Formats: sequence, structure tokens, C-alpha cells
Amino acid sequence: RTTAREAMELELDGVLDWESYLTIAADKTAPLLTAPLQGIAVMAGDHQAEKTISAYFRDLGEAYQIGNDIANFYGNDGAKLIAGDLARRTPNAVTLSFVDKLTADDRSVFEQWYKSGDIEYLAKSRDNILNSDAVGDASQRMFATLGRAEQKATHLSAEFSNVITPVQGLIVQACTMASNNNAS
Repeated sequence: RTTAREAMELELDGVLDWESYLTIAADKTAPLLTAPLQGIAVMAGDHQAEKTISAYFRDLGEAYQIGNDIANFYGNDGAKLIAGDLARRTPNAVTLSFVDKLTADDRSVFEQWYKSGDIEYLAKSRDNILNSDAVGDASQRMFATLGRAEQKATHLSAEFSNVITPVQGLIVQACTMASNNNAS
């Protein structure tokens, strides 16, 4: 699943919608986090825990990817280029948040530029995005997703909770750090 979503990301030829983005985001990360615990739940015959763990890590995967996308716009994601996702035309929650707020005419112009692959207006586009509410909107979506994950975690046994709490803590920390870039 992870490989398929990575491939899907590379095959895109334009700005995508939130549903497609979230599918890619969750499926890039969640299976890697879910497999060990989901396997234990299956072996224990706890089908409800298996479903909850899958949904929980799907939310954490989405939140993590949104946080990574925010960090990308500030050059804090380990990439060599600030807003490298925009330059490569890779799906990014901040870009989607920006596009969502554009008028139909502005959206059409942006999408035409985006699909062209032209880098002439890259810096201007990046600045327009950073000067908009796009990072804040993406942060709100990220924290709402973390909230949904935390709610799902309350339905797990103490044994599973003890295992997922450190993972959740690391992802919350990464998301908070990415969001704090917006405040500075």
C-alpha cells in the first residue's frame, strides 16, 4: 500500500483534491506504523482492536504528512529546497489549502501554472502561499486529525495504549514543531 501511494504521488499531473491527498498521505505512512500492532491484534483474535488500530494509525499518518508538508514550506523537512514539494509539484496540504481559497479564475491560473511545470513563478507562488492562510488552515486540519486519532486511542486496551503512546507522542511533537514554524 505504501509503495502504491508513493507511485500514485509520482504519477499525478496536477493539483489534486483533499480526498486523494489524504488517501496518499495516510497510505504512505500508516501501513508502516500499523503492521506490527495490527498483527498482534489479529493473533490475539481482537478484531475490534485491529480495526481501531488501523483507523488510529491512518489518522496519525495523515497528520504526520500534513505536518511534514508544513515543514516543507519552511525548509524544515530535511529537503534541500524550501517549498520543494511546490517545485516538484508533489501533493502538499499547504498548497491544497491555498488552492481551496482561490477564486475560480485565480484557481484556474494557478492550476495552469502548476501543471505546466514552469519554475519561473515558483518564488512568487511560494510567497503568495506563505502570505495566505494556507499554513494555518493546514495546521488546523492536522490538529483536528490528531484529535480524531486521540479519540480512537481511548477505545484501545491498556496494553495497546502503552505501546502506541510513545509513537503518538513523537508524531504530535513533529506536528507541533511544524505548526510552530507558522507562528514565527
